[in-house]
Amino acid sequence: MRFRRQLGSFGLAILTSAVAACSGSDGAPGSNSLTRNSPEPSGDNCADGGTKIEMGLDKNKNDVLDDDEVTSAAYVCGQVSDALVETTTLATGDANCPDGGMQIDIGIDANSNGKLDGDEAQTNYACNGGSGPVGSAGPKGDTGADGATGPAGPAGNDGATGPAGPTGATGATGATGATGATGAPGATGATGATGATGATGATGATGATGATGATGATGPTGATGAVGATGVAGPTGATGATGPAGASGATGPAGATGATGATGPAGASGATGPAGATGATGATGATGATGPIGPIGATGATGATGATGATGATGATGATGATGATGAKLLMTMTTEPSGSNCTSGGTKFQSGLDSNNNNVLDAGEITQTKYACNGTSTAAPTVVDGNGVTLGIATYIDSYAVTIKNSSGYFYSIGWNGAFFDSQVYFNGASCAGTTAWLNEGGGNGPGGTKVSGKFLTWVANGDQLYKYANLDANGLATSVGFTGTSLWNYGSCQGGSTNTGWVLTPVTRASVGIPATIAAPITVN
Repeated sequence: MRFRRQLGSFGLAILTSAVAACSGSDGAPGSNSLTRNSPEPSGDNCADGGTKIEMGLDKNKNDVLDDDEVTSAAYVCGQVSDALVETTTLATGDANCPDGGMQIDIGIDANSNGKLDGDEAQTNYACNGGSGPVGSAGPKGDTGADGATGPAGPAGNDGATGPAGPTGATGATGATGATGATGAPGATGATGATGATGATGATGATGATGATGATGATGPTGATGAVGATGVAGPTGATGATGPAGASGATGPAGATGATGATGPAGASGATGPAGATGATGATGATGATGPIGPIGATGATGATGATGATGATGATGATGATGATGAKLLMTMTTEPSGSNCTSGGTKFQSGLDSNNNNVLDAGEITQTKYACNGTSTAAPTVVDGNGVTLGIATYIDSYAVTIKNSSGYFYSIGWNGAFFDSQVYFNGASCAGTTAWLNEGGGNGPGGTKVSGKFLTWVANGDQLYKYANLDANGLATSVGFTGTSLWNYGSCQGGSTNTGWVLTPVTRASVGIPATIAAPITVN
């Protein structure tokens, strides 16, 4: 499969460039290069028909490329979506157009990198006419008025020092200077002789009484005194404790029998004797009537939910839907634009639109866009703007379903006219369409890969709203497809089992890192 989904049945990238109209200095201007195009029927030049582009010089200067002025022709054959036309202005002195002109490259963008590589382009030249003869010199003009005085020049260098002058007369004596600071103290002088003894002073006042002295040691004990008289008798002391009982005396003789006492009360009943043997079983009685139904018991608690059953096998892929009706193709015409409000010095008018009636002619009612490539000027590529007025970039591919944009960061991406990205087929090295490595599907099966594409095209996957760019680019900015075995496949909206295939290694990126707004609002317009 192609690495980029083709939308619609025909798309043409319009790349405009300056077409310079050069003329001789001060002489008659040379002839300008012109182009014209017309439908090419099926035949030797285009087996299935196409567009014929003719080029030449406007020798009679009627701003129309007449039949006898055509010098070369090129063809864009078939209804293809990758046809490109690139024009390049050639300066005076170019090897192919010495007087300048236009290089026109036409071809099929086989690798879909948005430009014509060397092996894809068919190159043609529409050269300007040679310079006219140099005109005669005009009369000498009057001498102009004197110019204003210029600003003063910078100061010159100092001159050399002159000889010394004679010595002047002696000046008057100066005023007395201020008193100096006090000097440091002098050294201490020697000690003088001892003076005479003074007179005795008066007696001082009596001092305070001293503290009491310590107690002296105890003297020896005196002799014992005489015995004193007997004192009064003290009170009787308390009775002492009872002594232990004495031993029992011997038993005396038995006394006479006393009279019989009265009869006592009856004793308690004795315990019940053991039960007798069980008699024979009697006949079974008649069955009694059934009793009424008891009330219904309360509902028991709900049992625990059983374990979830295993996931069933993935169903077979449904049959491929019927092929949609062929969409109307996009046509473009190039006609000479005379000098006027659209192009001051004339140029080429490009008109495009959908061939609604499929007659291979861009009728007036089918034209939806008009651009001009003016002589001596340049025309910018159409810009793409979203519903918020944000400029998304320039349009490199347009059809009835989508527009491919090249943004200011140099990346290409396709969106629908509602601002939505298109989903892709991407393999992952993990289950459930996740993992650390992703590949954009090429559809090479067990092949080796090796297909090179531009590394500036972005891929979007609806799973997680994730943008990817190509990884492992070579020195020329190209990515090369490789063989791999993917565990799972994101297939335009659903996750499926993986397989062995070929594709390009991808790396996830944020919108900000590749110059895309966080939100793209509808509607999308091309200015």
